[in-house]
Amino acid sequence: MRVTDSILTATAFGVGCLAFEYKDRRSRFTLEDWARDVQESLNSLPSVKNVSIAIPPVVDEKITLVSMNRDEVEDTPNKRWFDPEPVGTKISFDIQVPYRFHKKYALGRPTDSVGEEFRVDLEYGYDAPVAIVTCLADSASQDDSQGSTAVVLVRKFLADKLNNSAALSKLSVVGPSPFHADFLLQPGDAWGAPFIWEEVSREGYAHLVIEYSTELFLNATDAMSTLQRYLVQEFSVFYETVRRNYERMHKEYELFDLTSDLIQSSTAKGLRAWFRRVFRTSSKARELGLNALQANVAIDEDRQWANEQLNELEAQTFVLNVAKKETEDHARETFRNGVDNALSTVRFLENSRTKEFEVAVLGSSTLVGAIAGAIAAILAGG
Repeated sequence: MRVTDSILTATAFGVGCLAFEYKDRRSRFTLEDWARDVQESLNSLPSVKNVSIAIPPVVDEKITLVSMNRDEVEDTPNKRWFDPEPVGTKISFDIQVPYRFHKKYALGRPTDSVGEEFRVDLEYGYDAPVAIVTCLADSASQDDSQGSTAVVLVRKFLADKLNNSAALSKLSVVGPSPFHADFLLQPGDAWGAPFIWEEVSREGYAHLVIEYSTELFLNATDAMSTLQRYLVQEFSVFYETVRRNYERMHKEYELFDLTSDLIQSSTAKGLRAWFRRVFRTSSKARELGLNALQANVAIDEDRQWANEQLNELEAQTFVLNVAKKETEDHARETFRNGVDNALSTVRFLENSRTKEFEVAVLGSSTLVGAIAGAIAAILAGG
């Protein structure tokens, strides 16, 4: 019997942001190439079964051909996008993480009831990919902390197995993966709606209980396919908000470094340092100021984008808004300190440099005048 043939009345699951990329970055490939290589990579692992990859037939610039110049292919942990991000593509598979590996990959989490069998359903949402990892063991639904543990186990185990194999593909991640909540899907009275949910108070990660309508769904296995469509929309927005935060955070680090370099060069001692400060630091200050202004614009643009997305989700019928609070929290993180420090430093140092330059010009004029006077006196005396 296939693992996914098991019928569950209730199940624990977790959410993360996972994606498949090439180990060796490529400058040109089609999505058919990529999908074939991902499928072959997964099928090469004995622990993975029932792999399915579906690319939508819709023609979209984000899901047809991936093509970049060689100098545009970068391998950096701070990249903005996964390569590729084929919107609408769905990847699903069953994976077994044997108990003997739990201690190695669970990061200290208890795994007594999580089981060994998991279902991964990954969909590339419009804004970011979203993976839902479902526990297929009946025991997992009796423990309210197994959803996030399942994401950790699968993420670490699968990444390790792919990296240490001849597979062409690797697993890439955006944190937090797991999303900081444990989900439990169980039957209940949804009052005519497909799903209702509530947060159960406890220490640690949030515990979110989602009840499915027994009038609309036969069991949790039946309800999960519909629930995934609800969750992908909002978690796609959440993880894109997180990625924008990471980008602004790294930009802030760059601004701190540039500001520190400018301050260091502006406080150096000696005649040569004074000359460089007066006549050469203006270009550095201008570069820092422009970078800070660009970062400031990005902050405002990202905040506007997040507000628009949250408003759209609020108006959607097929959204539960289980990630609304966390999305709002991330949207409020502006990382504006680096911008403020940079602009303040530029203003202060430019004012100081201008005054030093004026003093230098005045001193030079006085010196030139004195020399000219001395020369004139010599000539007159001769």
